[in-house]
Amino acid sequence: MNILLRLLQTYPRYDGEIVKALRNLSPMGVRMAANTGHLNQAIAWYFGPYHRDRILTKSGLRTGLLLVDAWLRNKFSGKA
Repeated sequence: MNILLRLLQTYPRYDGEIVKALRNLSPMGVRMAANTGHLNQAIAWYFGPYHRDRILTKSGLRTGLLLVDAWLRNKFSGKA
């Protein structure tokens, strides 16, 4: 996702293709960011312009629950 976002800034004449790729890859990017500990980035992408229209879908809600789970794991890790 970061690479595509940089490409969008660097090559504006290809913005249609890059935006299409960002929309297609955003759910996977959100899940990967959450699973690898980049929770703030995952939340930003989840509510960002390339994923926003999927939030209220079945898979979007599932991804949202994954973010809540990752946040809870992060918040309570290390506390016994």
